[in-house]
Amino acid sequence: MKNLIFVDCEATGKSPSTGQLTEFGAVAYPSRATFHGVLVERNSSKENPKIRIATGRVFDEKEVFEKFDAWLADVTNGSKPIFVSDNPAFDWQWINDGFWRTLKKNPFGHSARRISDFYAGLVGDFMDTQSWKKLRITPHDHNPVHDALGNLEAFERLLKGERKSMRENRKCKKCSGTGQYLYDEHHIKPCEACCTHPDGWWKLEQHYGNDNGKYACKKGCGTVVDTPLTG
Repeated sequence: MKNLIFVDCEATGKSPSTGQLTEFGAVAYPSRATFHGVLVERNSSKENPKIRIATGRVFDEKEVFEKFDAWLADVTNGSKPIFVSDNPAFDWQWINDGFWRTLKKNPFGHSARRISDFYAGLVGDFMDTQSWKKLRITPHDHNPVHDALGNLEAFERLLKGERKSMRENRKCKKCSGTGQYLYDEHHIKPCEACCTHPDGWWKLEQHYGNDNGKYACKKGCGTVVDTPLTG
């Protein structure tokens, strides 16, 4: 199995017609070569590293996609790349739009593969599309290269047969034991009912109104407490 390109996009808006692609990451399988396409520079927030804030610096879109096209040709030795994503319905539209507007072509063609569907087929449960994300190793922090790499890592572990005990708390009504749930059309949220806050806590300061001085779960489940929980 080769020429798989795991892609993750960060964008404003829900489609190319109403928003803007800010950056994207791509990781080749099995080589793990990476590409980071930056259209709008963003840095991690000091208050919450999972939030990335635009600096105002922008880059030429055509030049970025020309470099991406050349990288794809290099990592696939000129063969057709296969687009892979945790949600190609979102990610593919941005890459397809960018390629066609700048280079008048899309080297990926008109198809993509969804990891969630692959996993659901493996476990024989059409509705279980999120449990595989527990196999990520690289933290999912909205740096698109990191996010794409995490997806590749999980996919590789699935190929090796890892998929047992991934829904240890099926009784949870909110997430059915996946540890996370879809809170809008494009975003996954850690389940506050199941979260054990493994990443610790960060202190809320300046911009959080009545919550200033309290502590929020770094994993992003939404839990806010007066004193960091331990154990």
